[in-house]
Amino acid sequence: MLVNFFHQIRSKLHSLFGRNKQRKVYYKKTHFVGITPKNDKIQRKRFYIVIYEGEPYWALFKCPCGCNTVISLPMTKDKYPNWTIEVSKNNRPTLFPSVWQNKGCKSHFWVKNGLVVWCSDTGTSPKNIEV
Repeated sequence: MLVNFFHQIRSKLHSLFGRNKQRKVYYKKTHFVGITPKNDKIQRKRFYIVIYEGEPYWALFKCPCGCNTVISLPMTKDKYPNWTIEVSKNNRPTLFPSVWQNKGCKSHFWVKNGLVVWCSDTGTSPKNIEV
């Protein structure tokens, strides 16, 4: 009985602090394109992969914080830094490594199977973090 009481308390605390909330998929589908779209054509909640010579070349999407900044990430090994994309069976993107804006909103997040997973240091410049 006491164990059940603690489970109820923990459940209420999680719901109050958001840990029990179901996260919604932010990028429901990966859009493959052959030509890089202009920034004003990038739609919110859309994840674009530019394909060049049969390989992923760029990842493009608007920042999920709502600031409307278009994020462009190189996918080729000759660029540094570069990112890797995995697309699930249901066409949702997973991006490696995380994305950390060093200007503007300074958002820091992962994209995992279309979900945006926020890092606790969002809002902090990566330049201010000691390694």
